[in-house]
Amino acid sequence: MVSGVSEPANRLRKRQNLATRWYDLGERPKCSMNRRVQNPDAVVADDAVVHCVTERQAREVLAALGDRMEQVGLRLHPAKTKIVYCKDSMRRATCEHTSFTFLGFTFRPRSARREDGTIYTRFLPAISRNALKKISGEVRSWRLHRKVNYTFAGLAKVINPIVAGWMHYYGRFRRSALPQRGRARPPLM
Repeated sequence: MVSGVSEPANRLRKRQNLATRWYDLGERPKCSMNRRVQNPDAVVADDAVVHCVTERQAREVLAALGDRMEQVGLRLHPAKTKIVYCKDSMRRATCEHTSFTFLGFTFRPRSARREDGTIYTRFLPAISRNALKKISGEVRSWRLHRKVNYTFAGLAKVINPIVAGWMHYYGRFRRSALPQRGRARPPLM
């Protein structure tokens, strides 16, 4: 087999087909009491988030996923595969992992306000630090301080659609986690 650019794409396609077939055909992993696990909460490319009710069920699903991957010649990445405890005001136990990052959002315990004004803890997403660094790097790469031949309107025409896309995507959850400069100022034009 010739390895090259197409090999990672083939492996990704293989994983996507595996996950799709497994969940679409009802070949879901079984947990205690022979119940089938619910569909994953999210599957994107070769990443997935599966919600389980108990730690025991999560360990069983993880073992079943590992077995299934081995059957098709793949394996779970040990550093990226973990069981995360969704800690909040109602679930107060301690666990090794209480946060994870998925699609540019970090899910972790955060304070929230009820309708009556009281503060409590919920397990919520917000933009991840890596996503913020990536956005900052992208903005720095534009070298706006060197664009002296542009008018403000010309710069706004180029920049606003990009920034609006970031605001729309990352501002969907916990808009307050976005940089203050991004929220405080209206578009240039």
